[in-house]
Amino acid sequence: MRKSRIIYIIIFLIVLGGIFFYFKKEPSFGVISEFQEISWVRPTTDDQWKEDVKNEQLNYRFDFQLEEMRANLAEKIVKHKDDLDRLVECPDCYKYPLQKEGLKTAEIDQRYTEQVAQAREEYERVGRSLERIENEQRLRQQGKVERIQDILKIQPSTDREREELKKLK
Repeated sequence: MRKSRIIYIIIFLIVLGGIFFYFKKEPSFGVISEFQEISWVRPTTDDQWKEDVKNEQLNYRFDFQLEEMRANLAEKIVKHKDDLDRLVECPDCYKYPLQKEGLKTAEIDQRYTEQVAQAREEYERVGRSLERIENEQRLRQQGKVERIQDILKIQPSTDREREELKKLK
């Protein structure tokens, strides 16, 4: 009886230790310690732009879709620019509420730097997308690309897309 009790206690302690160890260890996935810069080499020639917009699959978009996307991104870029300017021009506006929470200066500065980097990355990402769409529209208007064959390959999902496909056929 005494031996079985000792064995149960040992097994219980091993299981308890395993659970403690499992939840105590740091996660090894999904944690990003620093912002990673996404590199994009801006195309300079029409041929490079043709490939770039094709890689983004803009060649499968109808003209009306490109225009809607362009208008949406044009609004977004203004918002992202305002957010970035607000952060850069008035760091104290961001830092003051964190100071009131009692955070240390080093942590506040780190959060501010990360926030500026994130705001800048968002602004640049939206700018790249907007530039790609504008170049696809320009190439189509100038007749340097013919996208009808690409567009005919898609399966329409809205009535407007069905109407546009009928016009192209």
